[in-house]
Amino acid sequence: MKTPEIPLELPFDDYQQRQWHEVSPRGLIARAQKLGPAGKFRREGNAWVPTPYQGHAVLAVLNSTPDNDATARTLSEVQQALMAGFDNRDAFYPLPPASFHQTLANTLSDENYHRQVVRAGIADVYPERVATILGSLAADAGEVPVMRMVGISLFGTALGVLGVFHEKAAFDRVLALRDLFYGHPDIAALGIKRTRPFIGHITLGYIEANMDEAERVRLVGVVSDLNRGLAEQNLLFSMPVAELRAYDHLAEFRPLPQLPTYRF
Repeated sequence: MKTPEIPLELPFDDYQQRQWHEVSPRGLIARAQKLGPAGKFRREGNAWVPTPYQGHAVLAVLNSTPDNDATARTLSEVQQALMAGFDNRDAFYPLPPASFHQTLANTLSDENYHRQVVRAGIADVYPERVATILGSLAADAGEVPVMRMVGISLFGTALGVLGVFHEKAAFDRVLALRDLFYGHPDIAALGIKRTRPFIGHITLGYIEANMDEAERVRLVGVVSDLNRGLAEQNLLFSMPVAELRAYDHLAEFRPLPQLPTYRF
């Protein structure tokens, strides 16, 4: 039987419905059964140690504009409330708030990065090549894309706050950037491919331990309580700039200020 193809992108209405479903009690209960350790961070005594995971990604970083200051503060508070409510510090690694971001396009990471960049001898020039292409892309006229962050969702190995769009035009501008980036022949020549549809989210942390049924139920309860509060707020994430950032693990995304960026 042929494996169904992953759609390049979700249609706007399907995207919006998906996001709202994932933060609903029914969506949370379904996802909770599939949670497992990410293997991206490990406990050594009282400290967390990251697992090496190198690569680059095109990001909109939450703290890159003062327009997002209120949202950044609220999400930091939500993350702390999540940790306090779940109360299992060995099971959940909270990402540093400075890392909060939206991935707009993935490039190469982990083994793919080492095989196609490091072993190919292009590690020194690879970031500039990718960023130069990113900076050369022409944005359509329009307003800066803004997401409304509506609730926490459970991913397979992580927790994140999902975003929807008030206007389809904003969603379309994000997809247009992805189409231009992944469709560029020089990006294809580097082996960079689109592997999944755009899903608006900010990752808050990673699951790093197996959980029993009681812990899953408690986690769903804590997240549901927080989501009721988030639904009453208007948490906005403005994304004026798409920039290439580098990472050696998934808790720190280093800026590359000397390289070109994309402005919506």
